[in-house]
Amino acid sequence: MVGGECDSAEGYLTVPLDGTGGYEITDPLVAVCAHGKHDQCCAVRGRGVAAAIADRYPDWTWECSHLGGDRFAATMMLLPHGLCYGRADSADEPANIVELYTLGRVVNSLLRGRTSLPHAVQAAQYFARKKYGDNRIGSFTEIDVAHGDAVVVVVLASASPGRTLRVTLREELSEPILTMCTAEIPGRVRQFQLVSIDEADVASPGADAPHRS
Repeated sequence: MVGGECDSAEGYLTVPLDGTGGYEITDPLVAVCAHGKHDQCCAVRGRGVAAAIADRYPDWTWECSHLGGDRFAATMMLLPHGLCYGRADSADEPANIVELYTLGRVVNSLLRGRTSLPHAVQAAQYFARKKYGDNRIGSFTEIDVAHGDAVVVVVLASASPGRTLRVTLREELSEPILTMCTAEIPGRVRQFQLVSIDEADVASPGADAPHRS
């Protein structure tokens, strides 16, 4: 992970995006959305979370612009792993989320996913962690994703020796919801529902398995 500073807003236009500029950062970085212009909830809730975390980790914590998922305010991202959290203000101690991160663990109930992974894999990891109570960041690794007509099948390798999981998900649209504090018109959002979790034999996926796409 590489960081640096700019003297002005115009300086951002010349930042090399290939990582050749700046300096190496070895500590975690906590970015909390406080973008009030986009959604007031992000500013009101996010700034409180940023302040609470900064009390314990002042050098790691930054207020940032829009992270997405406004309905989950307060939202934040933990780098370098790219872990996205929502409703961080509902935690008894938001800084405890960061403390667990330094130990290689997640708070599964508030975790929205990981930026480097497809959405279905993020959902599958959530359901696997919930079932098996394994909250390590690397507890379940993607092996394969197969899309069928009505379901998505994600095969995960568990950190527990000898266990491979087949997580079957159904992708659907939610009931109409308000996705921002200022929203007046409800909309539907994509979500995944768990169909099943089974131990899998990846060498024999079965003739009726969905085709990968």
